[in-house]
Amino acid sequence: MRRVTREFHHHDAAHFDCHSLRDPDDPWRSGLSLHDRPLTVEDLIERRVDRLDFAYLAACATALTDEQVPDEMITLTAALHYTGCPHVIGTLTPSTDRSTARVTRSLYSSLVREDGLLDPTDCARLLHAAVGAERARMPDRPSAWSPFIHIGI
Repeated sequence: MRRVTREFHHHDAAHFDCHSLRDPDDPWRSGLSLHDRPLTVEDLIERRVDRLDFAYLAACATALTDEQVPDEMITLTAALHYTGCPHVIGTLTPSTDRSTARVTRSLYSSLVREDGLLDPTDCARLLHAAVGAERARMPDRPSAWSPFIHIGI
């Protein structure tokens, strides 16, 4: 976990494709399941990630708020945005691996420029298009396309 948070200061983008952990009793302990220990909201909230321009949390329910306090955005997605990352993509519900892969592939094919660098400037619109393509592919399965959300500018 410490190595991951140190790397935020050396990269413009971060992509996590792993399991998430949700603690409805203490949302500050919700986070991503990493190999040594979870990366939690609490771990992030005291840091600044000003270099990080884009983060994609391809893990289940990284933007889901606590149902007991729905007006408080204590989520990993919100924490990354709060700490300085202007573009964060998370999920509101569990998502299937195949749908996540299709949406991600579509999104990155639009975000990566010809020179190989990622430009997140228009990622909200591009995510909308990627989700729209998945919705057109599977209109009767909202669980395939409804989880994805962009938080940011």
